[in-house]
Amino acid sequence: MTRTLSVTCAIVFALSQQMAVADTSLPKESRWAWIFVSATGDEWFSRTGRAAVTVEGTNFSAKLFDADDPTIVSISLSGTIKGDQIRVRAVRHETDDSPANFSGKIMFFKGFADYSGTQTIVLTDQVQRQIGLTRTLRR
Repeated sequence: MTRTLSVTCAIVFALSQQMAVADTSLPKESRWAWIFVSATGDEWFSRTGRAAVTVEGTNFSAKLFDADDPTIVSISLSGTIKGDQIRVRAVRHETDDSPANFSGKIMFFKGFADYSGTQTIVLTDQVQRQIGLTRTLRR
């Protein structure tokens, strides 16, 4: 019975180390990859690129640069972080879209042998649009 319990605890511990957990320890400035997707009838519209993210206290802002022309800011985000929750106002530049509110979570996915991991932010709005940001963490 004790051996079975020990093995079960070890398996649960190992699995829990691979699960997504909140990690809101964001540096003041960092570089991320991003994607924006939106349902457009029976198709998906998407854009990608690199992002410059700034965090000061609970304030969050990001400039999402276009992949085809990295000098163009496609989307600006500004908002707040509370724990693992994030709320932002997104402005899509060079479009007719009105600014929109997005909300979501910051997640951490542990990598190989504590040497790496991935930090991901997933945001959604009320109109089937999503914004994802991700960065690799290495020690």
